[in-house]
Amino acid sequence: MSTLKADTVTTKSDNTDLTITGGGTGVPNLEAGFKVGGSAGVPTASIQDDAVTLAKLAAGTDGELITWDASGDPATVAVGTATHVLTSNGAGAAPTFQAAGGGAWTVIGTAVASDSASIEVSGIGTTYDYYVVGGAELVPATDAQQGRFRVGTSSAVNTSNYSGFVMKQHNNSDAFSGTGQGAGRSQLDVPSGDTWGNDTGESHGFMMFWTSRNDSLYTIMHGTVYGVASDGVSIGGVAMMKLDVTGAIDRVNWSYGSGNVSSGRLTVWGINHA
Repeated sequence: MSTLKADTVTTKSDNTDLTITGGGTGVPNLEAGFKVGGSAGVPTASIQDDAVTLAKLAAGTDGELITWDASGDPATVAVGTATHVLTSNGAGAAPTFQAAGGGAWTVIGTAVASDSASIEVSGIGTTYDYYVVGGAELVPATDAQQGRFRVGTSSAVNTSNYSGFVMKQHNNSDAFSGTGQGAGRSQLDVPSGDTWGNDTGESHGFMMFWTSRNDSLYTIMHGTVYGVASDGVSIGGVAMMKLDVTGAIDRVNWSYGSGNVSSGRLTVWGINHA
């Protein structure tokens, strides 16, 4: 092996490149800490665009994101929690993963009927400050049926201990009519005194709200009902229901006095104060 010792190596001809080539399969070996333009290492200008591939990046942690710190140096955003969203913390601060913004409606569960004996959403719990259940485009398999709204605690639908009332108005009447439903009932009947239809174009729905933070209090639900009765008359109104036993609601259930739920959907959302 030969050694060339010189302080400066210059091309023989002006304005030509200096090429260092290894013999055969040999590769030129540059000593660690070599300089380019008087500075150690490879300068940015010498790195071609798109030359650094993903495989050449340092290994990291799955779920982290690359950012820059207050000094402008590369840094990582820590791995977030499932369902959290990436949130800006303003200028001069790295973003972080945080829970979704306060007050947002979070879908807890939804269920679609298909000639079902009942339609039910479970797994509700006490995570949120408010809960909402919506029934949409509900149609009984058998015409002229009252809807039966029930809730459940302790992993089962309650079949007793309900009380409440329904106030409703027909589209051909100027007055509301109310029907109280005393304690000890097996469900809230909606609408009282009328029945839902299943003729072409007929359906009904409802929205009910409740809180569920305190298991030692009775659950009081209130909301609206709307739809087309079996005589083709539109009905709208309000409903209130109290479950006369304590305990957190863990499921909601919709069925009819007779026959199945031909079609429709139940959805439950959770909402927090902040």
